[in-house]
Amino acid sequence: MKLAPLALLLAASVLPPPARADLERLPVVELTAFKDGHALVRREGTAPLQGGVARVDGLPEPVFGTFWPYAAGEGVELKSATAGYQAVTLTRTPLSAEEILTAAAGTRIVVHESRGEEDISYPATILGRPTRSAEEQDRNDRNPAAGGGQPTLPVRGPTILLQTEQGVRVVPIASINEFTLVGPVPKTIEEQVVKTGLKLRVIGAEPNAEATVGLSYVQKGFKWVPQYKVSLGKDGRAKVVLQAALVNDLIDLDDATVRLVVGVPTFAFAGQTDPISLQVAYDQVNQARRLNEFSDFDGDGLMLSNSIQTQVRSLGRSGAQSAEAPDPEVTGGTRAEDLFVYTLEHVTLAKGERMTVKVKEFDVPYEDRYEALLPLVPPRELLSDDNERRRVGSLVAASTVRHSVVLTNVTDAPFTTAPALLYRDGQILAQSLMTYAAPGGTAEVNLGSAVEVSVDLEESITGRKPEPNLRGMDRFERIALRGTIEITNRRPEATTIRLTKLVPGEVDSATHPAEDQQAERRELGPADMADLPDGAVNLSRYGVPNWWVSLNPTTEVVWELTVPPGETVEVSYQWHYFWRW
Repeated sequence: MKLAPLALLLAASVLPPPARADLERLPVVELTAFKDGHALVRREGTAPLQGGVARVDGLPEPVFGTFWPYAAGEGVELKSATAGYQAVTLTRTPLSAEEILTAAAGTRIVVHESRGEEDISYPATILGRPTRSAEEQDRNDRNPAAGGGQPTLPVRGPTILLQTEQGVRVVPIASINEFTLVGPVPKTIEEQVVKTGLKLRVIGAEPNAEATVGLSYVQKGFKWVPQYKVSLGKDGRAKVVLQAALVNDLIDLDDATVRLVVGVPTFAFAGQTDPISLQVAYDQVNQARRLNEFSDFDGDGLMLSNSIQTQVRSLGRSGAQSAEAPDPEVTGGTRAEDLFVYTLEHVTLAKGERMTVKVKEFDVPYEDRYEALLPLVPPRELLSDDNERRRVGSLVAASTVRHSVVLTNVTDAPFTTAPALLYRDGQILAQSLMTYAAPGGTAEVNLGSAVEVSVDLEESITGRKPEPNLRGMDRFERIALRGTIEITNRRPEATTIRLTKLVPGEVDSATHPAEDQQAERRELGPADMADLPDGAVNLSRYGVPNWWVSLNPTTEVVWELTVPPGETVEVSYQWHYFWRW
């Protein structure tokens, strides 16, 4: 029997790999999370050196220009980092009949083989499966001018060699119905796959000792979502609680430090992936894995995957949090230029999991604010028919008094833009949006319409006067108008309202119910107009002529009114505009 060449061939396919560290197991020691889903990841661990080179399986997918590997230790320095493809030998439990037969080389079995309609049984010894080694394929098939690339994998044939009394039988594996192992059942099988990885060349350390190596990079897939709960007290103080929802679609965290950033990050190359990831050649790597068409290890594809948000976790890794994992602890917050950073220690969160954690509690003053914005009513000359007049009337009728809460930030940390739940006396009032407020600033949180406070508007023309030569132009008329607004307060307490009316023209006078106060009047400029809702000031939809803008300003009249409970207060204003016939 010529078994020696076969034995050498089989042994060549399972050569032990060089010592290496697994990127999946290079722990995250620190992660800085931004609200847009980017995260600065710092991973560090000990890796064995071979000739001064540490091998790390797997590659991140960093934002272009953010990948910075390093080596730590006194006198130790990282000289270079090379990304490439590596043939890695994995040890696994055989699951299929094909895998058990492959792993049981040298074991005696009783084979139950199918031959047409006949099933036969016979004893044999498994010699192994014919395999083309990587070296043979490279020697015969690879074009030297093509350069390197991903390593070649051994390819096993579809048959198995069985030593019987008659000789060596070559049997298609698919024809074996079942078999009985006379010897021990193999518990493991070795399989080679192609994986991406790094070679870190380290100087200043013993060439074959161990070194502390690390990777720092920005990658998308982990974000934090701020959430606020605002409890309004009767003493003008509000209890504001900031909660962080951590969304981890990137990487397992085990007792890591997580920093939560408040502010707008700048990643100029956020849409580009760093070349170190080898992402452009991913499909080629995956095809190389499939060279072994008879492998049942579908999980290999997961190891090659460069996907981030939708990536599933590798098989065999448990997502459960360890019972010994400490609870996350907020250890403080600091300012970094235009950003503010909260620090959470001892965060354990598997990829695919979510976590909420209380970050900070504030006690700040607040005040209730009631506001009404009455939109600009177009001149009747621009309303061509009754349908447009009804539409304008509906727009005015829909004007309501808005109730909001103004929080004054007297803390050392900013309020960030986030959803907020508002409570008063334990009763939920609304869910709204907390706006950004730096320390010393204010944040206004909308509670909705104040249904117990109403406003009613009425406007009418009081006179017309010809203007025969207005700025050198003829056929103009000065049209005078008067408007009245009634504010009714059905709340059980007095309510102070800020009432704003937009007027198409120049306001001549405005009354105020209080003797010691008066209405504020001012013409609005382009910047003022930009801050107002489009539906409140837009005249272009009504076909306003070009000369209108130069002759007729848009004016804002503002009243601060305190309306007693159950009473109605009336204000009036007079204005004019010019119209060309």
